[in-house]
Amino acid sequence: MSATLTMGLVAGFYGMCTARTGTLSPHLPWVLSFISASTSVLIGLIWLLCSATGTLGDMMEAVGLE
Repeated sequence: MSATLTMGLVAGFYGMCTARTGTLSPHLPWVLSFISASTSVLIGLIWLLCSATGTLGDMMEAVGLE
């Protein structure tokens, strides 16, 4: 429950910040979207690779999440 709430708060804050960037530059929202999407894909690929090789627990422990 707290993880879901935290993710919702972070997403809301990120959305609020990125919505305001449109007034700074017409290209900035696209750049932020591209960076966000690329980061999400990279994390997903790392997650799948670690799951497939059985090292997900080790990776989570290494970054302090387990």
